[in-house]
Amino acid sequence: MGRTFTDAGFLVRVAVGVGLALRGWHYLANHTIWYDESVLLVNVMGKNFGQLLGPLRHEVAAPPLFVWLLKLIHLAAGDVPYLWRLPPFVFSVAGLLLTVPLARRVFPPHPAAFAVAMVAVSDNHLWLGCCVKPYAGDTLVATALLLYLAGTTHWLAARRLLGLAAATPVLLGFSYTAVFGVGAVLLALAPQAIRERRRVALLIAAGSAATTVAVLYAGPIHAQRVPRLVEEWTERGYFPTLTDPLSLPWWLVKNVLGVFQYTYLPSGFVFGLLAPLGGWALWKGGRREVAVACVALFALAVAAAAVKAYPLGQHRLSQFLAPAVLLLGVAGVEQLGRWRRWVGMGLAGLVLAVASYMPLTRFVRPWPQPDAQAVQKYVQAHRRPGDVVLSNEANYLYFFFGELRPIEAGGADVPVGGRAWVVMDFHPHADRRAYIEWRLAPLGFELVEDAEFRLAGVYLYEKRR
Repeated sequence: MGRTFTDAGFLVRVAVGVGLALRGWHYLANHTIWYDESVLLVNVMGKNFGQLLGPLRHEVAAPPLFVWLLKLIHLAAGDVPYLWRLPPFVFSVAGLLLTVPLARRVFPPHPAAFAVAMVAVSDNHLWLGCCVKPYAGDTLVATALLLYLAGTTHWLAARRLLGLAAATPVLLGFSYTAVFGVGAVLLALAPQAIRERRRVALLIAAGSAATTVAVLYAGPIHAQRVPRLVEEWTERGYFPTLTDPLSLPWWLVKNVLGVFQYTYLPSGFVFGLLAPLGGWALWKGGRREVAVACVALFALAVAAAAVKAYPLGQHRLSQFLAPAVLLLGVAGVEQLGRWRRWVGMGLAGLVLAVASYMPLTRFVRPWPQPDAQAVQKYVQAHRRPGDVVLSNEANYLYFFFGELRPIEAGGADVPVGGRAWVVMDFHPHADRRAYIEWRLAPLGFELVEDAEFRLAGVYLYEKRR
């Protein structure tokens, strides 16, 4: 019996079971749609397939095949949150399941079980698996590309490269960040292609990636690039300051460690400290292609940040790096275990225990988003015919699709005795009241009632007679 509980295969099955249960629970919990999901869905519901390739409202960017999939769901079933979240849920489950063969090809049995367990309980893997955004798909694509690399070592270079070339357009259509994964795999396969004199196959694979990126850049990528977001990312330090060379080393260390910390919050920082050791262990242990691909993923992401093409840092936009973080971090822990077995086992247990803490707390304290869904239900239950709904927050464009008015002018045409529901979130109650009074009091409104929800509030105003 004792041996069963320490058997690596049994531990992998337990980790997968826990990961599937956590993902299923969060999916079925139907957490409230939050801002980033809301503004994406407003575009999906309000635009046709062609318009979804152009500029999107509210500073939204999403790969074409992903938004088209959401559009198909909307056309087939309408506005159903469970169906909106089905694609990211499937992506998250598939990412967990693909981690099993990836880990088994890269690590011995017990480190492989540790790697699967980390993906199973990682807080951001769980959150992004029930979030209507492409980030779970980004992680899945990166995992699939690394598995393709690790699982085809017995293939000839031409076959590996041509397979990659065929898959590249679809992968990039579903995930903009797939360009980093494809580039990393190409760099890892280049030595074999040169040894086997398969330069034409290498050029075909590189050409497939370059052509797909060019088409996407000429279309949705260019149309969806928002200057204000670039400015915001610059202010937050997601881009290096090339005019200040002395700041570059610190920027690199801080932002790369931030990626490690974010992708496996709250214990990912340990993976970041062990990553150099992990890369060395993968190289010396004969897993050189995987080592090259993991390092190349980070190198390409750093290069993209340097030219302000894509941000790098402690942010969900960097979630596509999670599989590389996992392999480098677990390889570092594995190497410590080779030197000092109990040190490696103890560190793995500590990292996993800390990583498990946040998923356990989510059963009683979900992710801190305003409960806009409760706000919507309250207003719908109490509003009368002719009542208007006002807000300056784009989040509520989804919940009151097609009828939400701006606060500044939305109440001007309300007749005497008419009522206006104002919905707001995040800011303290007193600040919300002060802002609404500032906007509506000059138009002749007075407060009738209010209700508070998690990080959100509803305020009913009536126009004085």
